[in-house]
Order: sequence, then C-alpha cells, then structure tokens
Amino acid sequence: MQVLWVVCVVWVGLGLMGGVAGILTGFGTPENITIAGLFPLTGGLAAGGVEREAAFRMGIQHINADRNLLPDTKIIGVSFDTQTTPSGGMVSALEATKDPSLVAIVGAASSSVSRAVQQVASIFEIPQISYSSTASPLSNKILYPYFFRVVAPDSLQGSALASIVHSIGWRKAATMYSNDDYGLSGVTAFAQRASDVGVSIEANIPFAPGAIEYGVALDQLVKHHGVHVVFLNCLVSDAVELFKEADRRGLLDGQYVWVGTDGWLQDELLNVGLPSSKLIGVLGLRPALPSGVRLEAFLDSWEQLNATEFAGAGDRTVNVFAPYAYDALYQVARTIDAMIRGKANALDGSELRAWLSNSSYEGTTGLISFDENFDCIAAYSLVNYRGGAGFEIVGRWLAEQRLELDRPILYYGNTTSPPYLPSPMASPSTSSISAGLIGVIAGMSACVCLGFGILVVHNLRRRKHVAALQRENQQLDREARALNSRLNELAKETHASGSSTPPTMDLPINQVMSLLTSIRASTQDSDMMAKLDKAIESIQSNMLFQPSTAMFPDGEGNDDVKNFVQGTILTNVPTPSNSLQRSGAGLQTYGNGSAASLTPTPNLAVTVAMPIPAELGDVLGKLRTLAFDAEALVAKDTTPLQTVFMAVCTQNALLSQLRLDPVIVRDVMLALDRYTPRLNAYHNAQRAANMVQFVHYVLSVTDLYSLLSPRDTFAVLFAAAIKNVDHPGFNASFLVRTRHKLALLYSNQAVLEMHHLAVSMQLVFERFKLFDQLLEEDITALHHTIVDLVLASDMQKHVEVTSRFSLLIDPTEPSKRTAWKAAVATDNGFRNLVLKMVLKLADLSDAARPTKIARGLALRSMIESSLQGVQEAAAGIEVSPFMDGAMSSVAKSQEGIIRFVTLPMFSAFAEVFTLTEVLQNLSDNMLFWQRVVPSTLQPFYDALLASHAATAESIQPGSSAALVSAQKSPLSSPGTGAAITAPRPSQSEASPSLPTPATPAPASASIASAGGAEP
Repeated sequence: MQVLWVVCVVWVGLGLMGGVAGILTGFGTPENITIAGLFPLTGGLAAGGVEREAAFRMGIQHINADRNLLPDTKIIGVSFDTQTTPSGGMVSALEATKDPSLVAIVGAASSSVSRAVQQVASIFEIPQISYSSTASPLSNKILYPYFFRVVAPDSLQGSALASIVHSIGWRKAATMYSNDDYGLSGVTAFAQRASDVGVSIEANIPFAPGAIEYGVALDQLVKHHGVHVVFLNCLVSDAVELFKEADRRGLLDGQYVWVGTDGWLQDELLNVGLPSSKLIGVLGLRPALPSGVRLEAFLDSWEQLNATEFAGAGDRTVNVFAPYAYDALYQVARTIDAMIRGKANALDGSELRAWLSNSSYEGTTGLISFDENFDCIAAYSLVNYRGGAGFEIVGRWLAEQRLELDRPILYYGNTTSPPYLPSPMASPSTSSISAGLIGVIAGMSACVCLGFGILVVHNLRRRKHVAALQRENQQLDREARALNSRLNELAKETHASGSSTPPTMDLPINQVMSLLTSIRASTQDSDMMAKLDKAIESIQSNMLFQPSTAMFPDGEGNDDVKNFVQGTILTNVPTPSNSLQRSGAGLQTYGNGSAASLTPTPNLAVTVAMPIPAELGDVLGKLRTLAFDAEALVAKDTTPLQTVFMAVCTQNALLSQLRLDPVIVRDVMLALDRYTPRLNAYHNAQRAANMVQFVHYVLSVTDLYSLLSPRDTFAVLFAAAIKNVDHPGFNASFLVRTRHKLALLYSNQAVLEMHHLAVSMQLVFERFKLFDQLLEEDITALHHTIVDLVLASDMQKHVEVTSRFSLLIDPTEPSKRTAWKAAVATDNGFRNLVLKMVLKLADLSDAARPTKIARGLALRSMIESSLQGVQEAAAGIEVSPFMDGAMSSVAKSQEGIIRFVTLPMFSAFAEVFTLTEVLQNLSDNMLFWQRVVPSTLQPFYDALLASHAATAESIQPGSSAALVSAQKSPLSSPGTGAAITAPRPSQSEASPSLPTPATPAPASASIASAGGAEP
C-alpha cells in the first residue's frame, strides 16, 4: 500500500491541528457539531455496511429530534465510504478532518481500516469509536490513543471459543485464519487459551484472499487426518469463498465442525448458493443483543424507515452490527451533552476522550462502558446454524467464563451428539494388573508392588510417546513429499494453461515456509523443533528463495525461454558467493557449498587510508555510544562522513574481510562527502555521519555485528552513507509540486532516494570501480542490497516496513520475542527486514539521542524547513505545515513525529533487539517538546543560524545575507522569499581527482535554497 498519506499528509494534519483548535475554542454551547461515520459501502463488507450506515443516519435523526439531548446543538452526520480498504479509510478520515466542526469519528468496520484511520484521528486528537473492529492490537493505547469500541476485542472472543471447544469435549483443533490483523489477533487468543485448557492445536493455517490460497489452505487441512474441529477466523467475504471451495472439494459433508467468530457468522454466508444442509452444525459467537425496551424501540423505528432511503430497513431484521453503530453514535452524543451541562469544553478532543473513557450508558446492545484500554466488555451469544434463514441463538458465554445452553447444539446430520469426541481413556492394561497380583501373591511388599507398577506404566507411556513421535515424523515426511508433488503439479498446470500472464513464482515457497513455521509453532518436542529448524534453514539458504524455472520443460523449444528467465529475472535476486559470508569462529555455511576460509589480511584502513588525527580521538572514541556528537566532529574535521565511515570499518576490520581496497573506499567516501551539500543546514555531511554512526551503534549494542555477514554489514553502512548525497534541501513533496526536473526524471516515485542512488552508484561503478576486485555475483548482490535498503527508507514505505516487522513477531509471546534475534543468521527474509529497519532507525535517529544533541538537530531541520516555506511562498504555492519559521512549529512537529512515527517504530524493533537507552531518550525528548516554552528555543536557533550563515558565506559569498533575510521573510503572501542558490561543489572545493557525474546532474546545480526533511 502506498503510505505517503500516512506520514506526509498526517503531518499536514498535525500542522492544521492548531487551526482546528483555534476555531473550536471556548466553553459555550456549540450551535453545530459534526460526527463522521466511516462505513464499507462498497467492497467485501458492503452488504452489512449499508445497514450500519443507515442505522447511523437514523441515530442522527433521533438525537436531533430529542429535546432532552443536546437541546441547543444540532449534530451534522456525514457518511464516508471506506471501500473496505485501509487506504480508503485513510482518505475518508482525511476528508472528514477538513470540517473544522468535526468532533468524533464513528467507525470503521474492519480492524485494518480502523488502524489506518487512527493514524489521522490521533494526530488531530479526534476520538474514534468503532462499532465492529475487534483486533486485539487496537487495545494498545500507546499506538492508538484515541480509539474506542463498543464491541469486545478478539482476545476475549477467541479465548471464549477455545473454552467452549474444551467444554463440549473436543481436545484437538486446527486453526484457519486470514493473514491480516483481524485473523492473527483472534487466532492468537484462541491458541493461548487452548493451550491453557488442554486443547491441542494440530495445525495453524493462514491464507490470503484468492482461489489458489483457499485451495492450498484446505489442502493443508485435509492432511491432518485426526483433526475435525476447525476454528475459522476471517471476515465473511473470505469465509464465503473458502466454503465454496470446500464444497467443490467435498469437504462440507460432515468431516469438520466449523467454529467461528462474528467476522463471518453472518447471514451473508447463507445467501451465496451453498446447500443449507451442508452448513448445519456451524457454531460460534456473536455479540449478544439483549432483548429489552431499547432494542425493541430500535427495531420499531427500523421497521418504519423507508427502505429506499435507508438501505436494508423496512422490516425487523437487521445486520448484527447496525445497533452497535447506532450505540456508538449515541455514546458520543450523550457524552458531549454531559460535558456541556458540566461546563466542560466539549469541542476539545483530548477532553472529550477523557469524558468518553469514563462514560457509561445503557444502549440498544446493553450497558456500554469502557475499560482502561477503551474496550467495551460485551456479552456473547452462542449461535448455531440449524437450517432455515439465519443463525439461531442456542446459548451464551457468561462473564464468569462458562457456557450456558438454552437448547442443544445441532450438528451436521441433524444430530445433537457432538461428533468426533475423543475415545474414553483406556483402562489399565491387564498385564499391569496381573503383574501386581502376582507380586502380591508372591508376598512382595506393597511398596515394591507400587514401584513396579509405576515403572511399567512409565515404560508403556514412554514407548507410546516414542511411537507417536515416529508416526508424526513419518506423517511430516509424507506431507512434505505430497506438498512438493502438489507444487510441481501447479507449476506444470500453469505452464500447460498457456496463459500469457507470468506465473507468481514466489508463491509456493511462501506456502511451504508458512506450513513449516506453523508446524514448528504447534509442536513442543525439542527433537522435532530441531528437525524443522534444519528444514527451514535449508530452504532459506538455497535457490528456493529465487523464482524457479522448473515450470519450463526441457526441450520443445523451451531452452530459450528458460535462458531468458535465468538472465533477466533470476539474476535480480542474486545468491551471494561464499566469499562474503560471516567470518570467524562458528562460520556458518549456506546451501550445499562450504564457507570459504577468510584469513584476515592486515587491516590497512588506519595505517594507509585514514590516519586519524589525535584531536579527533575524543569524538571518535564515542562512536559506539549515543554521546557521539557530529557537531563537535564537524568543528574539527571538514570531511565528517569519510572520517566516521572509515573509523567504523576500522573498528570491525570490515574492509579486510571483504577484501576491499581501503584507499579506494576512502576516495569514494571523500567524493560522497563533497557531494553532500554543506549549504544545507540539515541534509548535509554531518547528518550522513550521524546516520552511519547510529547504524554502527545499533549493530554494536544489539550484537547484530555477530549475526550479519560482512557483506550485509557493509551494505547497511554504505546505504546510510549515501542517504544525503546531493540532497537538494527540499523534501520530495516540494519537488513533485513544483514539477522539478528530478521529480520528472524519477516519475514522482521515491524521488530523493532514487537520486541518492543514481549519483552514488555512478561514483562507485564508473569513476572508482569500488567493487571490481569482487566476484560478479558478489557485486550484483551488494548492489541489489544497497538499492533495496535505500528504496525501503522512502517514507512512503514507512508503515509497510514497520508493520511487516510488527506483524511477523506479534504471534510470538512477548517474553520470547528476543528469540527472533537468532533468525537474523538463518532467515533471509527476516534478515533483509531487519536491515531495512536498521536503516530506517538511523534515518529517524535524531530524537533517539540525548536532548541537547536532539534539540540542535531539530533546530537545524527547522532552518531548512523555514527556507522551504519561503520558496513555497515565492512560488505561489501553499506553505507546508511547520515551515513557517515559528518556534512553536518545531515543538509541535517534533512531539508529533516522535509520538506517532519514531517511537512506535523503535518500540517494535526493541521487542527483539534491546534498545533501553534509545527508548529512554525518545521518552525524554517527547516530554521535552511537550513542555518546552517556544520562546526559550530562540537563542539556540539564532546561534545555529549564525553558524550556518558563516558556513554558507565561506562556500558562496553573499549567501549569508540572503539566508538571514529568508528567515525573517513573511510567508503570508507569495513572492516575498529570497532565493539562495546552492551550487554543486566546485572543483576548487572538492578534490581535483573527484568526478563530475554526467547524468543525472547533481540536483544542487539548479535548485534554489535548502529545505525541510524528507517526508
């Protein structure tokens, strides 16, 4: 998903927040307030979404007609279509926030959409109250501080269903779930409770939308012959297609008991043409709608509505979540009414959140109040499909965690006896009894008899356990062979189909890895774990991570096709040669080859390439700490990037392990140093040095140096070094809005990252030939990794990369997540994700440093930001938020960035890799920006500005006056800004031996002034 909105536009929202607050100040009674409703009116959940939206509009009418509720205030309800997608939810939320009278958001339906909406709502401090989002992660008030819900979280529902499975008498189950927030959170709660009550999870089977995925998931299920109870956790759109596929395969004929959640136990499942007799026996939980006066009044009103105007209305049947949407709206209205009567500022979002958290009202769905996570603890009805038009309530799950049935559950075949219950435990063996009797008859003492009996039973159980493990091993072998055979068949079918659409060649390996990982998660046997770990490692270390050409049969004119694929596709994901693997004790081998013996050569980085001046010793001695101060280094050294990079390589003997010429590395770093514009107050060589140092710090304190190969280590350090090369001093948004040549050259896609790579790679490959002494496959691998890391650092990828990391470790028990660290050495995909995270941490590391250093970096960024604001005004375009030169802007922006972008990312990473000092600094700095009096920042800002003006004057005479003038220019009207030319480094400034890249030319050659941080 493209997530530029999540970061760039959300920051716009943060800038507008002050304006919104200004409009909504005061404690009087507002004449009008707006409540936005977010509903899936199109997409997979549209059938229920239109009814929830109709209930929302009915609620608006009822509230405005009630003279005892908000008598002097009119509620304006505005509905938005989220299209059942996170991006649709994000756009809807952004549209809603354009209304200055917006006080709350009702919605969204699905959890993934609600998480996206929170990215906006929490920035604007607008309470969001959902009627059906149940994913457990939304209970995290650090990440989702303004999220409420009038339904219970999945953690409660999944746990209850596991207890129900146990209470019925089943002791084995499989889980099938959609591979998203909703599916994962529910199945995690189910599995945890199942383990507590003694229900064995025999298989965990995730799936993504798509006919092939449903088929593969069902194939995995049928291989577990002893499992007949399936916990299914997904949305109804997935359940419909999964059941259709199961019916085609003959799997709805009583082989399984399907247990589910409210996400799919909806009447839509019964209206898609599936034989009703095959669905009899489906059971699960739905939020309980208590019978009573309020619900009857709701249904009376619903029945009287015009079905043309209110979709789904006109009778007494209603989507189960429609009353919850109605109650969510009423909860907000009643709370605002109480605030107005209590003389509180009902239009202050943070104050409304506090009142909502303590609110308690009786609604159509029962008593609605919130716990400390703003979750509503709701009751559940046990529903069962028994034939007919809909699911029927047969009992309830009580708060004291027990099942209460009103009538028997009806299972497939119209029986009320639960199928597939385990056989009664076998009675003690006759031989054991006989042995005891013989012992007694023989006159053995009771003590000896008892000991002998225990020994016999123990041996019998041990043999049974060994036999069971052997059968499990045999079954796993059969499943692996069957899966491999099935994958080959799929490949042949794809080829035979003659389709012009290229096959998705990475899909099979993802399925294999998912299966093996699920099996490993479900076993407790150490031997089995070791074997599965070996299998997973074997898969990760060979060609299975590349697209396969096995689908092309030999001969028949296919050799040319195969060669083309090998030459154009397979080479895009290179396999590193042995010469670049981890060195030292315990050297790990990959694939079928053995690791090359890397005898360390003398490290020439210090003695030849970079003699470190004595005066830099104190500064460079802090490279492995957060006390490192690049500002102090720049005061003594004019090539900070080269100095830091070479010092880091020296500390880790990195160049000798890679057999890179230290002299060439030094010259490359000098060139990069010179092509990182010093006229930029922030995106300059000092920041580049900071990024390299922070990567070095993270790799050191987390022990990642010992887990990464020299190639990967060099790649992430080099990626950090080039992240500021030839930076124009403007953010990407400015370049795109002004149709700058760089934006046009790179088609508005990752403009800055693409330019950093283009300039840097020209220097590496064309001028210095840095990697020429390496094998071709190693050169390709290094190049691929560097490009991959830099492109992933584009802030459009921020949420995607961070979410992938979080979702990967979420299923693991928090206390055991540090065990993921070992996967860096064995799991290619996880290692690549960790490298991306490390570079992103460095890119956002300013606030991770001590407050004194962090404050200076923030003010440097503000110098560039205010200069961009001047240029935007001069260009006649709207001035970007926080680029107005006001001291209050830097405080707001820094607090917002730390709270909603930096801290969540560092916290996720720290779940696996301990970063105690970093997290403390982030907390301290967020508190600093919350409490700082803006005027107290001015002296520090003026000192930095004067220092930078002096630097600018030394590079470009006359620029310092323009710089200071630009800082004082009003931004209220276009044409007032002074343009400051920031030229490419001249040959007199740079080393005479440095190249001048041909194309693309450095951006600084034609871009005026310096600007803000990358979005």
